[in-house]
Amino acid sequence: MKKIITLATILVLTTSGLFIGGMLKYRLALTAIQKTELTDAAIEDTLYQYGFNLDIFEKPTTVDYITSNFK
Repeated sequence: MKKIITLATILVLTTSGLFIGGMLKYRLALTAIQKTELTDAAIEDTLYQYGFNLDIFEKPTTVDYITSNFK
């Protein structure tokens, strides 16, 4: 039972860390977007450079935040 609790704790901490890291990357992307031409293509390109494969009108999901750390 102790191993299961330890494993679950490690899994939750890892997932939380990846989620928070993705949120920070998204904030950095928003800051970088403000320094672009503010066209649709420039915004999508900046989001892609930060690991988010999103359309201009899409909001990132939890999965987007986590997977952005691996792109």
